[in-house]
Amino acid sequence: LLAALLALLFALGQPGRASAHANLDRADPAAGSALPAAPGEIRLAFTEPLELKYSGIEVYDQDRRTYTSGPARLAPGDAHTLIVAVADL
Repeated sequence: LLAALLALLFALGQPGRASAHANLDRADPAAGSALPAAPGEIRLAFTEPLELKYSGIEVYDQDRRTYTSGPARLAPGDAHTLIVAVADL
């Protein structure tokens, strides 16, 4: 289950090729990292400010069950960072 989460973060960490779009700059937890326990939230920081209505994060396990807990939100005072709470894995 944790491996599926990390695979998703790694996939999100790959740079995109579209111009004029925000690219992933960093993730917390870091893409490809191994954690002793599941995180309570995921933070993705992008190279450009985001528009929340066009942005989102979904966390799935290998059986495509979702583990996001509520909608994604922008970090307070930081339009470059998207945050989503994660349910217990």
